[in-house]
Amino acid sequence: NAVTALAEAAAANTPVLFVAGDAPTGGLRGWVFDGSGAAGEAVLAALPQNLPRGEGLVWQVADRDAPHYVQDYARLAGASRPVAQAGADALAWVPLGSFCGAQYVAAYAMVGAGRIWSARQRKLLEASAGIVRQAMWNRHQRDVPTPVH
Repeated sequence: NAVTALAEAAAANTPVLFVAGDAPTGGLRGWVFDGSGAAGEAVLAALPQNLPRGEGLVWQVADRDAPHYVQDYARLAGASRPVAQAGADALAWVPLGSFCGAQYVAAYAMVGAGRIWSARQRKLLEASAGIVRQAMWNRHQRDVPTPVH
């Protein structure tokens, strides 16, 4: 899948796709992809599965429609202790757009101390997010019935 391929190209250990909507349950769901290994599973298990709207960086990224990168995650104000304890050191959140009332955000983690996002990695994640966003838009347009007059 595209998100996993991007993670590999950017040397990130853990790709996660978040779907954030205004569902009654809090509306945040996350999925880790095959091939993430034990580190990826540990990070996903540590992620909160129901964040109220407005809480957490994933909502900020979705609402602002702008990527956000963090190094030394454990020192970030409001960092999730379980995510930091799972080994996530550098995290990136990249918005993929809004479709059918839901906002999509790809998140990537690099596990291990002292990891940083290089300019090359940031450009790769952001350019790729634009391609994924366009593909999602094309899919959305195919799924929406065209009115007949």
